[in-house]
Amino acid sequence: AAHYSYRTEQSYARWVERFLRFHRERNGGHWRHPAQMGKRSRL
Repeated sequence: AAHYSYRTEQSYARWVERFLRFHRERNGGHWRHPAQMGKRSRL
């Protein structure tokens, strides 16, 4: 297991949050379950 500094962990957590928010907003503010997505969307 890798050991990261606290600041690195916080940076990664913020990046993941921004990534998830971006993709939620692209779908009208709703999450989509993978079963609702086409095969191409899950790549």
